[in-house]
Amino acid sequence: MLVPPPTQQEIATQVPPLVAYVPAQVGTGWKYLAWVSPHGEVQIVFAKGGQQVIFIASRYRGDCSIGMRKSFAIAGVTVYYTRTAAERRAWRCVNGVRLMAATSVPSDRFADVSLARTAASAYRVQRIP
Repeated sequence: MLVPPPTQQEIATQVPPLVAYVPAQVGTGWKYLAWVSPHGEVQIVFAKGGQQVIFIASRYRGDCSIGMRKSFAIAGVTVYYTRTAAERRAWRCVNGVRLMAATSVPSDRFADVSLARTAASAYRVQRIP
């Protein structure tokens, strides 16, 4: 598992169930680094060679596609993508939650589709009694 099971349980018990999501994949060589929960959202940081990918699960209402430059269809899930000079983002929405992967790593070092797969792979973690 990409996010260690004890960390998944921390997330499941410490954040609102609506945003208790983690990604199942990031890409080869990326390692879980840390997680925080500012403002009722989940932010999980992955690192590789001094670079970072951040996964964010947050409440969202509205048109999920706003701001997209392109979209990907991955395992039956639509993932939206955009970029700025400083950052690239891929996201999808499910049941009032936006699941986003963001990075400043250039696309020649971490492909756009790999970033989209991170968002597509997110799943809700359950509290284990």
